[in-house]
Amino acid sequence: MSLKQTRDSQDHNFTKMIYEPQEDSYMLAEQVKTYAHGQVLDIGTGSGIQGITALKNAGVKSVSFSDINPECVSYVKQLIKGDKRVKFIVSDLFEKFDSKDIFDTIIFNPPYLPEDEYDKTIHNVGGKKGYEIIFKFLEKAKEHLSEDGTILLLFSSLSKKRNIDDKLKKDYVFELLSEKSFFMERLYVYKIEKKKKFKGHRGFVETINYNYQKKNIIAVSKYSRTEFYYAKKESDILKILNKKKIGPKLYKYDKKNNKIIMEYIRGERIINFINTHEKKEIIDIIKKVLEQLTIMDKLMINKQEMTNPYKHIIIRKENDTYNPVMIDFERAQKTDRPKNITQFIQFLTSGRLNHIFIEKRMKIDKNRLMVIAKSYKDNKKVEKDILDCIK
Repeated sequence: MSLKQTRDSQDHNFTKMIYEPQEDSYMLAEQVKTYAHGQVLDIGTGSGIQGITALKNAGVKSVSFSDINPECVSYVKQLIKGDKRVKFIVSDLFEKFDSKDIFDTIIFNPPYLPEDEYDKTIHNVGGKKGYEIIFKFLEKAKEHLSEDGTILLLFSSLSKKRNIDDKLKKDYVFELLSEKSFFMERLYVYKIEKKKKFKGHRGFVETINYNYQKKNIIAVSKYSRTEFYYAKKESDILKILNKKKIGPKLYKYDKKNNKIIMEYIRGERIINFINTHEKKEIIDIIKKVLEQLTIMDKLMINKQEMTNPYKHIIIRKENDTYNPVMIDFERAQKTDRPKNITQFIQFLTSGRLNHIFIEKRMKIDKNRLMVIAKSYKDNKKVEKDILDCIK
């Protein structure tokens, strides 16, 4: 929880204190363990519990501890000594940050209760209606959040959840990670991201809030950019592939608006993954891609972009396991002569990958791969033969 301030109604003097971790703090920290990554900002750090939790994550590069109360910052400084990844800032929200201060994760457990007409000294008041500080935070947070960054925000049902949801929808997409009831209130932890919009060959793709099975999630909406985008065609392909657990999950086909709504896939593009991971992980991903492409070839579905799948294969991490997900099937088509494996072999033997493989001391038997590409349809162990060419 961030610094809680009390204002005496007569002399307007502030009393400052460090908020000791309570149920809400631990509830938020559970999500920090899962989602904190990259450059982290623990804003309104209080006791420092969120930032300290984030420091234990392998994917966290740095943590900035910030609070309006200098005593909080000094307190956390005493807890963390000798860690070069940390920074300490005394600031009222983003007041002391400039435009260059960009974070991959921003954690905020704000003052979130409305003023009590009988007791205005309650230490976790977030404004007259309870959500004013949250609104102020959200106005500025988007300027300091990286394009693929995440905000982890906790608040109470007493903060007027519907108002916060409406505020978020203007600039963000969000989903509920956890909720718990405590006494007369219910607490929520949200994962929040910037809205994104991409331009494809024929369609626009944007992140949206979507109600799926009575739960608000972050999804992707893809709709026509040109007269040549046919949502039904992509929808039909995804329906077939989803049965084999290939591609993003299709949620809805909207005939009226020539639009599909589907799962939002987060992760690294395949080239980035190969460039930054170890040989064992790379080979495992190639194996999983080949398995999916083999299935697609048997289904007579040609993906089209496998010679250069940079934007078409996303590697996401699920429960400490990396899995490839193919996206963007607007050009895919049913055919008697699918070439997914053949095209992917061309990718594996490309100069771009060859450069990366040399740096990683991996060897590719290009000649043998070309032989496999010409005759793989009659080869029942094509995946193994391809992998045997990568040492």
